[in-house]
Amino acid sequence: MASGTQPADVWIHRRFTLTRGGTPIWLRNSSNMLACATGAHVWPAGLALARLILAHPQRFSGPDARVLELGAGAGLAALCCALKIDPPPASLVISDGSIEAVANLSHNFELNGVHHSVVVDGSSDVECRVQVMHLPWDRVTLELAGAMAPTIVLAADVCYDPADAPSLACALALLLSHNRAACASAIVLVTKRNADTVSCFQHAWRDAGLSWRDETDTILSAGGFQHLPPATHDQGEVVAFTLSGGHIYSRDVT
Repeated sequence: MASGTQPADVWIHRRFTLTRGGTPIWLRNSSNMLACATGAHVWPAGLALARLILAHPQRFSGPDARVLELGAGAGLAALCCALKIDPPPASLVISDGSIEAVANLSHNFELNGVHHSVVVDGSSDVECRVQVMHLPWDRVTLELAGAMAPTIVLAADVCYDPADAPSLACALALLLSHNRAACASAIVLVTKRNADTVSCFQHAWRDAGLSWRDETDTILSAGGFQHLPPATHDQGEVVAFTLSGGHIYSRDVT
């Protein structure tokens, strides 16, 4: 897969050095939001999710852990999960609905020496522990949810367009309600730019049979990185929800 279609001067590399030492994480992302897909940026909630993974690795660790991230963007949180958790999760699927973002995700995993496969046809490559997948939310089916059977679904800074709320809610419901993942849960982090937008997504979650708890105070933690590039400093209040439940249904059923 091509590593990106933007002009060379749009792409920049940034280093994220961990507070507790160890190998830094490198990311290629876009220096110009208007010239590149929004997925090629590190957003505030994505940074908060990376901090959560570093602060509480046990939540994502072990032979039974199957982690799926939706709308992974530039991949900072996913790389924390791939590189900084011991033992690593049994399965790590990093997805985005943008082909360009998927290409950049693959580039960033190569940049950090993480072996992975790239999946673009909606299938699941069970032979590779780490997968980078093109996965628009409206392509999540009951069959695909069963094949991936995630135990935890992650999503950060994906709740900014109310038009996307039903599609995200449906995808989460399918992923969390499948019988092979009966104990599955999701962690959704949102930069609270507009209270009405957050409410719109909550209503969509409710309509899909999902229940949620506001766990902002308990699952968000400061620290994790020694320094941050200027474009990745917090730019708003981040709130965090854990979701569970959901209806088992096909998108063809009304």
